[in-house]
Amino acid sequence: MKGCERLGKVGLEDVYRLHVNDMYRYLFRLTRDERLAEDLTQETFCRAYSSLDDYRGEKVRSWLFKTECESTEPSSPDLPKNC
Repeated sequence: MKGCERLGKVGLEDVYRLHVNDMYRYLFRLTRDERLAEDLTQETFCRAYSSLDDYRGEKVRSWLFKTECESTEPSSPDLPKNC
């Protein structure tokens, strides 16, 4: 995967470990639902892994948050419209 190469020395496990708590807190603030925030956090990292070829070398944290917001339907009941 080309995206893995762009992550440099940081591996996917490191990316998860470094950013999972921030992503969860962000999603929990938006949803106010622990289980939903956990599910959305897991889905975000699954989508990020699936779209590694789209990673262009930007900051990983920004890319993850962008991945979450772009993948959520604007009319989704899971997240507020201001994602």
